[in-house]
Amino acid sequence: VPTVCILTHFGPFSLSSSGLLLRRACTRFGVRPVLDLFANRYNKQLNRFYSMRPDPMAEGVNALAQTWPTTKVLYANPPWSLITEFLQKVSDEGATVLTVLPVWQAQPWWAEFRRMWAAPPLYLRG
Repeated sequence: VPTVCILTHFGPFSLSSSGLLLRRACTRFGVRPVLDLFANRYNKQLNRFYSMRPDPMAEGVNALAQTWPTTKVLYANPPWSLITEFLQKVSDEGATVLTVLPVWQAQPWWAEFRRMWAAPPLYLRG
C-alpha cells in the first residue's frame, strides 16, 4: 500500500508563489521531497523536476511515463485533469508523494485518495 503525505486545498491554488507553504508542509509531515513531478523551470518547487514538455533543465518529460524513485519522497501538484492517472501511478509505483489536490469529495478518485493518506491533511485556502 503506498504511503502518501497529503497537502490539500480549497479552490485554485499554487505553491509557486511561496516556497514557505511547501516548507511548512514538509516540516508538518517530516518529509523532504527530492523531485517535483509536475513542473517547469519557472514554477518548480525543487531543483529536480519532470516537465510536461521537453526542457533541458528537466530530468524527464511526462511524470506519468517515468519510473519514480521509491526510496525517496516526491512532490506533486498535478494538473486536475490528470488526478485519476496520477493516483493510479502512485499506487502502481508504491511511491511516497507530498501531494497538493483540491478537496473534491464528490469526485470518483476521492475515496482512493483518502485510503492513501499517511497523516491528516494540511488544509490550505486558496
